[in-house]
Amino acid sequence: MFVPGRITFSSALLSSARTIGASTQRGNNPFVEFEHQGRVVRPIGLVMADCILPSTRVPPMDDVLVWDPAIARPKDLDDTLQLIERLRILEEKPNPKFLALAQALLADPAFAGRWGAERILDAARTCESAIWAPPTPAGDGMPALRALIQHANALGLVAYRDSRQAVFLPGNRTVTPLQKRLHDEDFAAYDARLAKRVAACRTLLAGFARHFAVLGFTASNLESVAIPRSASLSFTDSHLAELSRPADDGWQRLVVTVNDADADSEYFKCFVYAGVRRESVETLFQRVFGEAIGRLDTFFFSPVRFLPGLANAFAVTSPRQISELPGLVARLALPVLDLARDLRGLDIVMNDRSRFPIAPPSPLSPQNLADEFVSLGRKSCLKTLIVSWLARSSSFQNRVAELRAFVKTRVDVSEADLDRLVASLGQVE
Repeated sequence: MFVPGRITFSSALLSSARTIGASTQRGNNPFVEFEHQGRVVRPIGLVMADCILPSTRVPPMDDVLVWDPAIARPKDLDDTLQLIERLRILEEKPNPKFLALAQALLADPAFAGRWGAERILDAARTCESAIWAPPTPAGDGMPALRALIQHANALGLVAYRDSRQAVFLPGNRTVTPLQKRLHDEDFAAYDARLAKRVAACRTLLAGFARHFAVLGFTASNLESVAIPRSASLSFTDSHLAELSRPADDGWQRLVVTVNDADADSEYFKCFVYAGVRRESVETLFQRVFGEAIGRLDTFFFSPVRFLPGLANAFAVTSPRQISELPGLVARLALPVLDLARDLRGLDIVMNDRSRFPIAPPSPLSPQNLADEFVSLGRKSCLKTLIVSWLARSSSFQNRVAELRAFVKTRVDVSEADLDRLVASLGQVE
């Protein structure tokens, strides 16, 4: 007899079954497989603590199963769970609708562009079962989950959300009204949380634009759609804006991004990095090494590094912090940016190790902004020398000696690179 919310198995099956799969965990509930009369049985759920436990064959977490109702149209939840078991072992040629679903999802911004999204095409082409679990991209899966169900129904497919045991039929119909209501409540809560985060991010962005406008910075490259695009933000494009101002032979900028600190909160972490570009430095580097410019900034740093502790981002956990953050960033970043507006000042910022101490994570880590920038890589290291040479610094030869000792400890830059640069600079008029 079927009991709502449970699946039961006959005593004959259970008495002759043996566990063949190692237990895994979803919360405190084990997943198991059984072998019965030479056939592997993988139940959709087991009676335990009055809850349904998905089997190991159902993809973990919050995945969705889809199939063509022409093969099997479910009548209720009990029928759905039995159909899924039968469809799993029903071999079919790759279903054109599965491929169409994959293509539709890759054209949907809620799904496309996220890490791992492209693998769905190969999965659709190689699916040889009557039922398919489309792989969803990493990170916040709610937008992708909603898009998957909507596109599946639009293509005439049945969709089944595993975590809620909710069935979605084409035409916005269902045979599991209670489970669908719980599904709808999940997304209502998600949308409410997202709306709060959008409002918080827009308030933060407006504060940055307002505060830095009086300092000569213009906001550009603004996020034009809902900020952020998902409520948990993990692995998503979290760019908010870029604020820039002209400087001698180039420009300066601040780039503001966010990431999640607590998926159940409207607040987040805010990352800010400041950068300076000087065209003459980039031209010389490219002339000497013939390499395309990867990063636009000649020099860059994170203002948060001037704060005590080992934070790599600004915590934004209250409306007060949102309102105070632009001013804090200005107090930390402007002393460096203002000094670096001309070549001589940029030389001090990039090469004077007595200036701008930072909070190092260990005694062996860089203790100042100049050493930290040099440690970032080959281009950073070599560009400090170009700046020193262009500024006609009296410490140029000392800087060469310091960098020579430094590159001996590195694998990404060599003494040959250093000698090549010094020789080339000596030939420049």
